[in-house]
Amino acid sequence: MLRAAVDAAGDPDRCAVLAVTLLTSFEGPEVATVWGRDMALRIEDEVMRLAEMASESGAAGVVCSAKEASAVKSRFGSSLAVLIPGIRLAGGATHDQARTATPADAASAGADYVVVGRAVTAAPDRRAAMREIRAQLG
Repeated sequence: MLRAAVDAAGDPDRCAVLAVTLLTSFEGPEVATVWGRDMALRIEDEVMRLAEMASESGAAGVVCSAKEASAVKSRFGSSLAVLIPGIRLAGGATHDQARTATPADAASAGADYVVVGRAVTAAPDRRAAMREIRAQLG
């Protein structure tokens, strides 16, 4: 499926495919239950397994939480871009996300891209929130 998506996308400079590893709303036991796997399942191991599949398929990168991004960067370097969703400012509500990160955490983990949504849209002062996120990203 990933190879077909990469092939269909064509020129990666015009349309890069990023493969989603595990949703940041999931934790280990939930993934194990849904996938019918051992309850001792480790999120990082699963993310690395899925990142390997993405790499082998020619995907340009992966979507993963900041908690696994360092391991992905360590293993794949710049050959896989990392997009980190679930960005929240310190003390901000996590909502339905189990594995969130601050912008500074994402930058430290090696994020190439981040997804900010509710950290800005739910903020009382959206411009101030965006300035804080940009400052933390460096």
